[in-house]
Amino acid sequence: MSFARSSGSRRDGSETFLCRFGFDPIQTINLLKPSMFKHFPLSAASRGIIVCAISLSLCACATMTKSSTQIRMQQLKTAHFAFIDNHTRAEGTPAPWDQASFDSEVAKITQQFTDAEAAESKAVPARKEFIKNCADLFQRDAALVRKKHFLSATYAAHRKRQLQQNYDLFLNQ
Repeated sequence: MSFARSSGSRRDGSETFLCRFGFDPIQTINLLKPSMFKHFPLSAASRGIIVCAISLSLCACATMTKSSTQIRMQQLKTAHFAFIDNHTRAEGTPAPWDQASFDSEVAKITQQFTDAEAAESKAVPARKEFIKNCADLFQRDAALVRKKHFLSATYAAHRKRQLQQNYDLFLNQ
């Protein structure tokens, strides 16, 4: 079935198409004409409600995603906690020690802290300071493990509680 345009267009801007099989003419609607919306009059109040609904939905989308800073901080927290868990031993339990592996692990986590600090803008110096303080705490834990070759279970539990409070305060701001 094919359509052919009629010789004229109508007064309202729509055009008539005729079907070659002799059916009734088909009328099309010009979607660009504002007269199409005359059946949906919107008052100023309803326009305001629509604008508010759109802006709220856009704001909700913005707050549903985590910022890159929060993601980096969550990764640093996870790495620090994994380090503590990896080197926690019960008192009197000998810990297998591999200095090269330990140094590699510390260097990797230290680099993560360095990268996170470098990624923060200078516009918010408190973030850089927080990351630097967390890196210092990690270095203290690493120095203790380097000295004793393990962390006690009570020390690890206490340290993780402290770190959890620090990270939670920062992440829930």
